[in-house]
Amino acid sequence: MLHFFQLFLVGLIFQLTQAQYYHLNKNKMNYNDAVKYCNSKEIRLVKITDSQTNAAVFELASKNGMGTYWMNGNDIAIEGTWVDTENKPLVYKNWYKGEPNNWGGNQNCLVAAYHPNEMWFDIGCNTLNSVICEIVIENYHTNKNKMTYNDAVKYCNDRNMGLVKIPNSEVNVNVYNLALKHNLGTYWMNGNDIAIGGTWVNTENKPLVYKNWYTGEPNNWGGNQNCLVAAYHPNEMWFDIGCDTLNSVICYNANDKKISCKD
Repeated sequence: MLHFFQLFLVGLIFQLTQAQYYHLNKNKMNYNDAVKYCNSKEIRLVKITDSQTNAAVFELASKNGMGTYWMNGNDIAIEGTWVDTENKPLVYKNWYKGEPNNWGGNQNCLVAAYHPNEMWFDIGCNTLNSVICEIVIENYHTNKNKMTYNDAVKYCNDRNMGLVKIPNSEVNVNVYNLALKHNLGTYWMNGNDIAIGGTWVNTENKPLVYKNWYTGEPNNWGGNQNCLVAAYHPNEMWFDIGCDTLNSVICYNANDKKISCKD
C-alpha cells in the first residue's frame, strides 16, 4: 500500500510516495512540451523502470484524475527502437496487447491510460495528454553530518557536484521534501552575500533567481549572517545565518549521473 504526502501549489500537484517524488499537471500538452515543462523545473518526464514504479505512477494518475499521461519514451529516431529522452533503451515495458502498432504511421511517443489499467500505448507525439514529472533522486546527495558553509561547498565539489541551487518554487518544495525524508534538519543552500551585504549570489557569483525568505529575513542579525539555509519550520522558508555555523548538506548533480542519496 502506497502512502502519499500531497501539496497543492498554483493549481499543480506534488506527490511523495515511499520511493519517489512526483509533480503532476493535468493541463494537456504534446510530448515535446511535456519534456520541456519538466526540464524547466529541473525535473524530468517520468521514467518507468519496473512494475512497482508502473503501478505507483498509475495509482497517482488515477487518484488525481489524470486520464492519459505522457511517459518518458519514444521511437522517433528509429522506428521500433524505444528510448528515453537521454537516448537510453527502455529497461521495462508494459505494452497493451497489439501495442506498439504505429497506427497511421506516426505513433512515436509513449502514454499510459486509465483502461486497461497501467498498460502502455504508442501515440502521436503531437496529441495532448497530461504530464507527470519526477525529481531525479539519483542527482541529489544528502549528508546529515554538520559542517560550515565553505566545507559544504568543498564537500559537494569534491564529489563533482554543487551545493544545491533553488531556481524556483517547485524545486524548493522537492528539496525540502528530500530533506524531510532524510531528517536533515537545517541544511545549507547555494547562496551568500559575503562579498556585498544584501546582494545574494551563488557560488558562481550569479544572482539568486528565486528567493523564499521567511518574514523579516534576511536580517543579518549580529552583523555576520552571510550564508543561506532552509529549516524544517516554518516549512521550506529561508534564513540568513552565520557561515561558520554547522548544518546538513544537500549536493546536486545537474548532469543526471547516478549518485545515491546518503544519510
